[in-house]
Amino acid sequence: MLYALIGAALLGPATLVCLYYLVLTGIGWRPRSVSRGSIPNLRLAILIPAHDEEDGLPVTLRSISESDYPPDLIRVVVVADNCSDRTAAVARSFGAEVIERVDPLLKGKGYALAKGLPVALDGPTDAVVIVDADAELAADCLRKLAVELADGAAVAQAAVAIRGRHGCSVGLIGAVGSEIENGVSAGRDRLGLSVPLRGSGMAFRREVLDSIPWKAFGITEDAEYDAALRRARVRVRFVTEARLRTGAPPTPEAMLTQRRRWRAALHTGRPDGILASKPIVLAHLVATAAITLTTAAVLPVDWAVGAIAWVAGLIALTGLVYVRAFRRVGQSASVYSTAVIAYRLVGVGVAAAVSRNRHWERTPRTADATFVAADGQ
Repeated sequence: MLYALIGAALLGPATLVCLYYLVLTGIGWRPRSVSRGSIPNLRLAILIPAHDEEDGLPVTLRSISESDYPPDLIRVVVVADNCSDRTAAVARSFGAEVIERVDPLLKGKGYALAKGLPVALDGPTDAVVIVDADAELAADCLRKLAVELADGAAVAQAAVAIRGRHGCSVGLIGAVGSEIENGVSAGRDRLGLSVPLRGSGMAFRREVLDSIPWKAFGITEDAEYDAALRRARVRVRFVTEARLRTGAPPTPEAMLTQRRRWRAALHTGRPDGILASKPIVLAHLVATAAITLTTAAVLPVDWAVGAIAWVAGLIALTGLVYVRAFRRVGQSASVYSTAVIAYRLVGVGVAAAVSRNRHWERTPRTADATFVAADGQ
């Protein structure tokens, strides 16, 4: 009985975490039957907060102009926030409405959105879609989001893919992690649960923004507003078919900056809590395996074999989630490459856990323009 209690205390949490990812991604990655839905005729305002984005912004604006959504139903509003480059001029050259915001004391995306939302909602706007200034929207992304809103969703989140992965680089880590996040979100949506906002590709009905004013000014503004939506019992739908691509941090140091900021989102009351941090989850699994192997030496042989087999099964099942994500981003998923990705994620997660961002800090962008679709297109 004592050995059973010890085993449950040690392997129980790791098992629950493993099943969380395995079950949700398994449900989410299965093809769903998509109804044609309503013909979208919503008037959309595309709101783009941009801080020194003269290089990346043309990709975003060009992808919007090439959208299959009726152009007469689209307005593009760019907030050039505390810029020291030609962001505003680039936005105007594409015909966007531009708001130039200068406030060296109040910095961050949340303040830029608060400045831009009243302009985006001014006039006959039915919904606002917020995208980052380095995002590339698939041609049908806006239409898919609009269909979801027209069919009754109050808030919709697009699937986010990462462009610019090379071998076992930071880009590949981001691409794999993003696909796992997409799978988890799709699974949550299939089960009727709300999904977390992801900062870019967020679509809101006007009524939501009117009833829940934007007051998210921290370093994780999307998670803060997501918490406000949960308090108001507003469900965020996940639209697997609406896809956009964004750049990965170009270096491990840049990724650490990004992950430190994301870690703050765990303190906003997300329903999945610490489970949302894949590096921490992997670190926990590694620690569980190490403790199991260490304690196996003092256990009876049958208990030791059972415990080792159990933790080996958890590692294998977790590996399946990563292997599937590798395939979704068009990469081979050898045991070696999966292990390398896991190792680097654990390292970033541990580093992020012991350090902290107290102020908003822009994540450096990658200059790589090789766009990678998660479906291999």
